Amino acid sequence: MGCVASFNKHCDVCICLLKDYKGEIKKNNFVYSNYGKTKNNKNTTFYKRELNKALEQLNRDVKYQHESEQFKELNEIYQKLLSLDSQRNNDIYDENDNNNLNQINV
Repeated sequence: MGCVASFNKHCDVCICLLKDYKGEIKKNNFVYSNYGKTKNNKNTTFYKRELNKALEQLNRDVKYQHESEQFKELNEIYQKLLSLDSQRNNDIYDENDNNNLNQINV
C-alpha cells in the first residue's frame, strides 16, 4: 500500500506499527509457570496504544477521498488484527482458519 505524499508520515507510521503488531500476535506470547499459563500482553498493549494514536492523527489529517480510502483500509487491517489478537488471548485461535494472520496483508 502506498501513501500520498502529504499523508505519508502518519500513514507510514501506521503501516510499520501494523506490521510489528501482526508479528507480535504471531509470536507465542504466553509465559508458562508452575501455576499454569499466564498471558504477557505488554507488547501488544504498546502497539494498540500507538496504533490508536496514529490512526486518530490520520483521521484528523484526512482531506481527500484517496486519503479517506487509505485510512479506511488501515483501520480495517487494524480491526482484523485486534480480532485475531483477542482470539489468541482467549485460546480460540486456529492456525488453519482462512481468516488467520497469513491472510492479512500489511
